[in-house]
Amino acid sequence: MTEAFSYSSLGKHGKGGISLSFYTYSYIEQVGQASHTAWYVISFLALAALFVVSIKYLRSSFSSRYRDLVVLLFLAVIFLGGMQYGDYNRMKSDREQTSRMVQFVQSLSKDLDVPAGDIKVNSTNLKQGMLVDVQGTFYVIHFNADYTSFQYERTHLLRRDIQIVDKED
Repeated sequence: MTEAFSYSSLGKHGKGGISLSFYTYSYIEQVGQASHTAWYVISFLALAALFVVSIKYLRSSFSSRYRDLVVLLFLAVIFLGGMQYGDYNRMKSDREQTSRMVQFVQSLSKDLDVPAGDIKVNSTNLKQGMLVDVQGTFYVIHFNADYTSFQYERTHLLRRDIQIVDKED
């Protein structure tokens, strides 16, 4: 592979500029495993409350006090269900993107003969022109149309004020 040199700018120029974030391999793996347990617990509690209030409503001869609570809780469960469905679709897409990014980092790791833990990327999703930091050497990545193969070329950053984002312990 021939080494081409290009220069990348990093956000705003001058003092107080924006630093570029690079994500570690362990952070990318963690993002793919994140769960939304809190939303599931809230949804379950709302559903349980709806069930309890519905039983009280039926036992109290259709009292209007419980009827209002049933309607309110039913609407809350519908709202939370819609949010869960949207989150499920987003999480499914995020997991797929994260899986592709993990495969990319592993492939680049083998190609450059460095541990995957020494590779940092400036995006959590695959994208054209993505920057990669491999032990202090920066590369720009170019993918084919369907993101099944890539080329990398060495690049130089104008400013080296980067922020490393690692997994939370």
